[in-house]
Amino acid sequence: SSSYGYFAGGRVPSASPQYVDTVDRIDFSSETRSLLGDNLPQGRSRLAPTSSDFYGYFGAGYNNPGADTVDRIDFSSETFSAPGNNLSKARWYLAAVSN
Repeated sequence: SSSYGYFAGGRVPSASPQYVDTVDRIDFSSETRSLLGDNLPQGRSRLAPTSSDFYGYFGAGYNNPGADTVDRIDFSSETFSAPGNNLSKARWYLAAVSN
């Protein structure tokens, strides 16, 4: 959004991987970080994000094996939902862009 940035997912570095479902928010005006409170439905790393004016999307990722999941965050309510369409196949290390 124009006010906040969101960091989602990831992996805790350890011998036995722990895939993260938490979402951190950064306030652009104060550069402070906070936990969002609504998490991804599933922990995974190597996500690809993209956004529109109203929604942010976190696609695919890795959680042994790869994922085809797309999760959507509504910027106005900061809640997650599934938009109903996943990617064509499971993958990770992908990139995204929006216009």
